[in-house]
Amino acid sequence: MAITDKIYVKNHRRIGSQLETRIPRSAFSGATLDLLYSGDGLSKLDDATQERVLEFAEDFLDCDCESNPYCGHPERKFMRYLLD
Repeated sequence: MAITDKIYVKNHRRIGSQLETRIPRSAFSGATLDLLYSGDGLSKLDDATQERVLEFAEDFLDCDCESNPYCGHPERKFMRYLLD
């Protein structure tokens, strides 16, 4: 199991409530990324939560890969952040 599998979304139940669905706790789960960054998911969140989600995206999900955010680069960037 990769250490990034243990990176959890803070207040995932509250976020799920705002999105009107259940979301996985894992921050790098494909389902979590889909719910937060595709469709109107982001627009359903309150302003403070939107800001935190966008900051996370700017910090870790900004690669130019065609398969972003599922390319593995976000997890590697997060690991570098932890180790620095």
